[in-house]
Order: sequence, then C-alpha cells, then structure tokens
Amino acid sequence: MKWINYISDNTNFDITWAFLKSSTYKLDRDLNYIDLSKNAFINYFRLIFILITNKNLIVHLHYVGFHSLFLIFLNGNAKLITNTWGSDLVFGRHNYLRKNWLKFIISRSNLVSSDAYHHFDFLKKYNLKKRNFVYIPYGTDTNFFKPIKECFSGKNIQIINIRGLDEVYDAKTFILAAKTILKDYPNLVFKLAGLGSQEKLLKDLVRKINKEKNIIFLGFISQKELVDELNHSDIYVSCSLRDGGIAASTSEAMACERITVISNNSDNSKWIQHKENGYLFENSNIEELVNIIKEILNNKEKAIMTAKKARATIIANNFYPKQMKKVIGIYKKLS
Repeated sequence: MKWINYISDNTNFDITWAFLKSSTYKLDRDLNYIDLSKNAFINYFRLIFILITNKNLIVHLHYVGFHSLFLIFLNGNAKLITNTWGSDLVFGRHNYLRKNWLKFIISRSNLVSSDAYHHFDFLKKYNLKKRNFVYIPYGTDTNFFKPIKECFSGKNIQIINIRGLDEVYDAKTFILAAKTILKDYPNLVFKLAGLGSQEKLLKDLVRKINKEKNIIFLGFISQKELVDELNHSDIYVSCSLRDGGIAASTSEAMACERITVISNNSDNSKWIQHKENGYLFENSNIEELVNIIKEILNNKEKAIMTAKKARATIIANNFYPKQMKKVIGIYKKLS
C-alpha cells in the first residue's frame, strides 16, 4: 500500500489496485481499486476486462498466490512485473500444479523483482535469467521511523520482538532466552507484539515459567504504536527462522536506532555485520541469544554505537523514497 500511494502521489500513472482481502490502510483518494472480496461477479469481470483489453498495461503482481490466476487473461501486449515475497516460493514447492504455475508466471514476466538476493538462486531453476531479475528492498520511511530517545535512557530496560506469533517467527526461543536472562536481570521487560497461530501456546509457556510480569504480549499494534513501542525499547530481537530480504520490522527497528539482534539466515548477514551495526545468532540457539543480550547489557556504550550505525545503514541502503524511484524508473522503462 505504501508503494501504491507513493507512486500515485509522485507520477502521472493511471493506477488500479486489485486485491482479494480488504485493507485497513488509507487509500489515496485518486486511486482506482477493485475489491475482489466484494461483489465477486462484477469485480471479477472488471479486472478480467482490464487484463484483456488494455494493450498499454503494466501489471505488477505482488505475491504468486491465488489472485495470480487472473493472469490467465493477460493480453499479449501487456507487461508483467512479478514481486516474489518468499513464502510464495517456499510453500507448496513440491506441489506439481503450483510448480508449473510458478514456472508459467516466471516465463511470462518481463521482470521479476524481490527484496531478497537469495530468491534468484531459487528462481533460476525456473529458467529466470539474471538480466530479468532486479533486487529492490521494500524501503523504510526513516522520517517516520526515527529515534525519539537513546537506548538505555529510560527507567526500565525493555527488549522487544515484533515479528508475530506464528511458528516461523520462533517466539518460543525469545521467551526461553528471557527466562534465562531474568535470573541475572530480574527487572528486565520483554515484549512481544503481533498475533499468530501459536499465541495460546506461547502465553501458556509464559504462565508455566511464571514470568507474566516480565514477559508481556502487546497484541496487534498500529504503525504509530509501533514507533512508540520501538522507541520505548532498548533492544530489538528477531528469532525468525527465515526471511525474504531484510524484514520490514527489522529495518524499522534499525531506523529507530535500536540495538538489533537477529537470527543469521537468508539475507540477514548482508544487512547486519556482527558487533558492528547489530548482532547475529544462529537459528533457535537460545544460549547464543542469551550470551549476546548479556554482552549488550554489560557493554551498553558499545551497543549504543551499533544502534547508531544501524540507522545509518537503513538511511544509506533502504530509504523508502530511494527504493520507490527505482520502481518508478522500471515502470517508465516498460511503458
């Protein structure tokens, strides 16, 4: 939605957004949109009509999911850009129909874009040429996500995980690390934001270890609340077992100049240099995560410097308008 509104505000492109699930994001008032979850017959026909008849069309597909089936109706003159998100490549990759559909989408695409370098290693198996792959991180608005105060300047030291409560985000490792750390630092506060399929299991775990006062579940939070929670936190932790490119929440925490500790997988080591602008630990390695957090707590001044370098990294390499200009350049080239 950020991409769509930016391009609508900064170009003369006539934009139509088609989606299957209703969004709570604020739409640009000049934007045309087709909500495929409502009035299905009429809106399906509207989208199919555009795909068949508009010869000067550029279609930007985000995520190779069920909605991509509409591209069966895409006319031969239209240009297609496909954005892979990661889970659309991993889930169902052993399914014969899904594999062949992905192969069709890749062959039909004029360009494939991703925020993850390693996606190309997967997609080249589908005969994607390097010249047709473009790396574009999704971008962070560093004017919105910015530091309000320095780490460790509040009354309580707070450590936050905002990745969500699904299994892939491995919040269990965060909670078990907290259990160990609290033995030596009983006044720390650990916060988990977001929802997910493991919410009950994780809350039961916190009750079982009797740490409800120290480990707090925030539930779903808005973007404004997210900025506040990050700035009231000192350390950001992501235990995700896999990522696409840099996770949006990780980039946002870095932009807020928080001390960043993330699992070392996917492209994460391209963004975080261990002990320089953040910290890396092995997937699900509770002991390593504990040791890193204790090291941070015992060397606060050094850790604060990594947080300052983290924000500088995002400004240099993941500034939102800079990424959007790359996308607009692609659109103009294909027009």
